[in-house]
Amino acid sequence: MDGDAVQAEGLQTAILHHGSAKAEVQAMATVMEDGAHSVTIRPAGDGKVSAVSVLPGQHVRAGQPLVSYIDHTLHIVQLQLAQAKADHASAKARLADASLSYRRGQELSGMTVSRGEVARRLAALQESQNAVRYQDAAIATLTHRLEEEFTSPTEKIVEDEKSVLIAPFDGVVTQINTAVDNDIGPTDIIARLTSPTSVWIVALVRPDDAARVEVGADIRFSPLGSAEANVAKVQTVEGTADPETGLIRVVATFSDSQKTLRPGTQLTAWLPVGETVKGFVVPTSALQRVDGHMVVYRRIASDTFQPVPVKLLLEGPEQTVVAGEIKEGDDIVTKGSFTLKAMALLSGLGGD
Repeated sequence: MDGDAVQAEGLQTAILHHGSAKAEVQAMATVMEDGAHSVTIRPAGDGKVSAVSVLPGQHVRAGQPLVSYIDHTLHIVQLQLAQAKADHASAKARLADASLSYRRGQELSGMTVSRGEVARRLAALQESQNAVRYQDAAIATLTHRLEEEFTSPTEKIVEDEKSVLIAPFDGVVTQINTAVDNDIGPTDIIARLTSPTSVWIVALVRPDDAARVEVGADIRFSPLGSAEANVAKVQTVEGTADPETGLIRVVATFSDSQKTLRPGTQLTAWLPVGETVKGFVVPTSALQRVDGHMVVYRRIASDTFQPVPVKLLLEGPEQTVVAGEIKEGDDIVTKGSFTLKAMALLSGLGGD
């Protein structure tokens, strides 16, 4: 085959190297939300929804309003705080009077004021001091509730009794479970938000295969019908099979910085099982069967290719580990080997 023919047929070669691979099993898989990067959003108090600002599937930024509501619980706490501040002012006024009365009693003790009266005034002073401390604690408690309970990464106070549920991070709204004028409370899940930059790849495998999958291993996956594969890392292999299918879930995480995968997308996954096999790693497409033997084509000149019999040590959908009369550094045809096989069969030249 001359140089023009090689170029016309699109033949490609690669230098052969030693490598290793593990056996793989193919399984159906699904993209799911990463539970560690998802959050359910609940209101801090009881109230009524005044506005819904987003829709399911919408991308939102951190701090963006999701749902606004009139928080009746917040209003009650604010009234309690106002009352506590008023009581605190009254307690401080009584403390000032008691303190002045006690000092005068000390100055006049034994003359116009009896010692018993001084003791009574001291008790009144101490009672007033305790009343101020009590009101200080009440104000601190209510202020803490406002700052911690009604203000959080998922909620903020707008004004008075108006509160808004907000996005705690950049993400995608997956659920909105309310509408305008609905009554809501702290037990209600109002919205759910997930980060699209990290997803779970959940593969369903047979129990005997699951037993050979290791946590921390890399699995390959691709959307159905796609030839391009991505790699995810196994985080857990569940210990219980699904009673309906008899299959076990293998959960892997994938950092999807391009945000191309959507929960629910169906995938094909390849999970590594068994021992590592060492040999020469070649693309599976480089292998051809000739006269009952598996061969690869080695370039021995710019326009000459020689079939070399090899033994399959581990066959995979994309890469295969082989051994045979090949060596490190050989120039092996990786694309176009079928063309060489067809030309050899037609010409009867044995593939040379």
